[in-house]
Amino acid sequence: GNMGRPGGGIMALRGHASIQGSTDIPTLFNLLPGAPLDGGRIVKAVRWAQHGSRYRAAREAGRAGTVLAWLLTGAGFLLLVRDDGGLWLMVTGLFVLVNAQVEIRAADIGERLDGLTVGDLAWYGLAHAGPDAPAALATETEKQP
Repeated sequence: GNMGRPGGGIMALRGHASIQGSTDIPTLFNLLPGAPLDGGRIVKAVRWAQHGSRYRAAREAGRAGTVLAWLLTGAGFLLLVRDDGGLWLMVTGLFVLVNAQVEIRAADIGERLDGLTVGDLAWYGLAHAGPDAPAALATETEKQP
């Protein structure tokens, strides 16, 4: 893009409609510090580096995303009440909220499953078959004499 170049950057903010400006604004929005946005990924990476727990870092980024989502939803609601639009800001806030919660739950599940193998989770044992064996072999049970 033209960010940082003389005469370039977010031209839409200066009243000039351009393709460059229309792509810069969503890029800046995406850098807001909360999961699931890219800014949330940055928060997660920084927090992971600080305390060493990737699952804790993911939950923290998810909580930051939850706060951000409520702020977006609230701002959208206020704009909607004032008859200044705001519907899409509310929808975006709710989208961020749902996905921030998914990030938190995924971290919880990942932490619970960390270190487990498929063998630990299989209660009937694992099927063994060679690479040339038919798929039906994996579903057959042991034949009784």
